[in-house]
Amino acid sequence: MLVLKDRCERGNGDDRERYRRAKSIYKKSIEQARKLATATKIESAPNRCKAAWDVINSHRSMPRRQLDFASPDSFNSFFIESVSALPVVPEDPVELLAAQLPPTHARLSVFCPVTPMALRRIIRTFKPSRSPDIFGMSVYMLREVIDSISDPLAAAVNDCLTTGVFPDFLKTSETVSVYKKGDHQSLNNFRPISVTPVFGKVVEAVIKPQLENFFERQNLLSSMQFGF
Repeated sequence: MLVLKDRCERGNGDDRERYRRAKSIYKKSIEQARKLATATKIESAPNRCKAAWDVINSHRSMPRRQLDFASPDSFNSFFIESVSALPVVPEDPVELLAAQLPPTHARLSVFCPVTPMALRRIIRTFKPSRSPDIFGMSVYMLREVIDSISDPLAAAVNDCLTTGVFPDFLKTSETVSVYKKGDHQSLNNFRPISVTPVFGKVVEAVIKPQLENFFERQNLLSSMQFGF
């Protein structure tokens, strides 16, 4: 691989393509080996739960850098006042959109349960972000241990689907101020970003395709509906 890299730097097109393929295979092999080692460590441990949390804690992100030019209350007041200053929409956009839809009596009464295998596939599509949520969990951590916890996690998600209850603790998010551009000392150049619980995203990812399928089959998506 190092030889291919050297040839790639010299400008050989065929070598560049072979290097890219070899690099991709190498990365996938490392990821699979890491997952296998993590699963083996957890499965062979006397206390699997403790072993899983040991792996999770070993990947916890460092605390975020604190902003010293303004207090959290200053950011909070600024963001609230920014929303209050938005112009008032004369008509309810939801009602306008609903008026464009054809009448329907269709109801989505139940959600289909998710299997542990399907849940593993869903979670592997998540971007492996290391950013921790309010509970210290990140998608990267979840991907590392999902092979060992997919059974109980699928049972918990299915319980949410059958009871129709989305736990209150999964509705708790952490709002962080993210710098965009311009003066670092100006509140106008920061945006509030809500970091939602990772396990809440799992439930959402299970529900989303079922809702989309229902809306498409029942023709409930208006031609006036857009992403923004």
